[in-house]
Amino acid sequence: MNYKISVIIPFFYSKKSNNKENEFALQSFDKCLQAISKSKYQNYEVILVSDNSSDDSIKVASKYPFKIKKLKKNYGAAYARNQGAKLSKGKILLFVDSDVEINNNAMNIINKYNNTKNNYGILQGVYSHKPKYHQPAAQYLMSYHCYYLFLETKNNKFTKSLCSCFVAIKKDIFIKNGGFDINFKNADPEDIDLGYRLIKKGLKIPLEKKLKSTHHINLSTGSLIKRTLRMHTNEMKMYLRNRNISMKIKQSNYTSIILSMILIFLKMTLSSIYIFYDIPYFEKILITLIILFLLLHSNFLKFVFISKGFFVTLNTVFYIFLHKILFIICFFKGIFDFYILGNKY
Repeated sequence: MNYKISVIIPFFYSKKSNNKENEFALQSFDKCLQAISKSKYQNYEVILVSDNSSDDSIKVASKYPFKIKKLKKNYGAAYARNQGAKLSKGKILLFVDSDVEINNNAMNIINKYNNTKNNYGILQGVYSHKPKYHQPAAQYLMSYHCYYLFLETKNNKFTKSLCSCFVAIKKDIFIKNGGFDINFKNADPEDIDLGYRLIKKGLKIPLEKKLKSTHHINLSTGSLIKRTLRMHTNEMKMYLRNRNISMKIKQSNYTSIILSMILIFLKMTLSSIYIFYDIPYFEKILITLIILFLLLHSNFLKFVFISKGFFVTLNTVFYIFLHKILFIICFFKGIFDFYILGNKY
């Protein structure tokens, strides 16, 4: 059976002062739409949801024979995706981010999977690790996603963290489980939230590594810091709100991350105490903590080294430290926002 697939792409582009950034973003959007228009699978529709996006992005969208839903204000990605789902006519919803380029056989793979017996009605696509990114921060983030989120080096059949960048889900499952939580107002962890709700209902999220996509991203170190602080603070509040942080802790592929956060926090605490009080063997303790930290990430560094070479791996060491420090900040900021300021989202 050739199921009708509804491809839903929310997009929001503000008019940036930096013309190069604006041009790159719109070119990425164009590549996303162009790739879908070249699909070998023909029984599909595309619903583009403008989250009060710029006129330039509407012009890009209008180049293609796709349905465009224009929202009057910026509601956020969760709301935009839900609106796209309401307009959809297909039995399968395929959510794709506007800067993600899928391959021309992707929908064939999704349809074939949904025709197999005992399918779960969900199929998670992945990022390809082949693209080379000019910005070190972008390269690190893509390597991080490929290794930890999409389990590039493991043979896991399932993932425990849904990612809306490229995921297919049967419409009845999506509706039955309430879709995305529209209280998330930005590009937040609304997809992780939905994934955990699905898993709690006993559903599994199969990971299909044949569904490789290219993520067109141009991320500076400053942008990585801002993005991480926003997204992971809100993720922390999600865990506190839903009382499901144990689901994150149980993810075996994140064990090294959690342990490394503890080591970094211990290092920061000891360094703060050392300003006021003398700590015996402080330097040796510090070096030991750093070595342990690097050992925890040795497999990840090996993965990057084999794929990208020595200099990218060297940059990766810096970003690993930075990323974990940001995670710690998000951990405490999320607790402060949630309990002290009363910000539940």
